[in-house]
Amino acid sequence: MKDIWTIREAKKNDESQVVELLNNLMKQHYIYDSLYEPSNDLTTEFTAEFNRIMNNEDGLVLIAENTQKVIGVLTLEILDKPSFFKKNRYGYVVAGIIKERYRGRGVMYSLYKKGMEWFRSKSVDYVELDIHIANSESRKFSEEQGFKKYKEYFRKSLD
Repeated sequence: MKDIWTIREAKKNDESQVVELLNNLMKQHYIYDSLYEPSNDLTTEFTAEFNRIMNNEDGLVLIAENTQKVIGVLTLEILDKPSFFKKNRYGYVVAGIIKERYRGRGVMYSLYKKGMEWFRSKSVDYVELDIHIANSESRKFSEEQGFKKYKEYFRKSLD
């Protein structure tokens, strides 16, 4: 049987399912790096972040839905670099996650495609995202979509 899902903008009543997925994303990040240890109030913080983006005209939360269940989420924002940059308005992919059993089936591609359409409609100059170096699955997907590595971050613990 073929998987069927729809892509749409999130609504307020999607909040709990979206927040649950974002909580899972944070737990995945913690596997990659102990500095991503989730706070004790993660659900409250992600609920606030969901509402902040939902109430921002330069923000968008997209969901993939299968039989009225959220199976994936992609959060997007439009940001501005300082005005001394000629191209300063850009899109930023804040977060994206697909439930594990739906990965590899094109769900993220569908969310991504809809997100890029939204960025184009908002006349952004380019799109950025960041991915943990250990997240090979997301790195591969992003490269397949035409993203190029252009910057590296370094960190030093002061312990």
